[in-house]
Amino acid sequence: MLPLLALLSSPDAQAKDLRGHFAVGFENQLSGMPALSAKYAFPTAQSQLNAQLQVVAGWSVDPKAEDQSFFGARGLYGVVAEDNMSLLVGAGLGYAQTGTDKAFRVEPLMSAEFFLFGLENLGLTLQWGLQLELSSGGTAFRSMGSGAAIGAHYWF
Repeated sequence: MLPLLALLSSPDAQAKDLRGHFAVGFENQLSGMPALSAKYAFPTAQSQLNAQLQVVAGWSVDPKAEDQSFFGARGLYGVVAEDNMSLLVGAGLGYAQTGTDKAFRVEPLMSAEFFLFGLENLGLTLQWGLQLELSSGGTAFRSMGSGAAIGAHYWF
């Protein structure tokens, strides 16, 4: 009887309030390679509303392979907010270069950001999306069928 009373009297869920905060970390979805990332969560009228801007930059200087670099940005909007998880949808634009090949990348995506108990400022992300890449060599279309890309950000 006591567990039933506890369930019935449980408080409403309060979403993680990221409004006005910024984060630094890494991700590999938009860039296609491990890349540095910075996020900013815009101030909104309600804590459940989560709108973010993310900037991503990555590069690889490997003497055994062609040099790679990437720069991009994306906008994210929260569609579900729970105590320790946000589900976001968004779109990104980027510029990639591998050796002398240059490409422009467009990406719609979905992202889930988790905050573990005891690590409230560390956001772990899983991201799924599609990538349309436009280059002088042609157009490429990729899905993330091999699984979700990962990322981690520390929120200040």
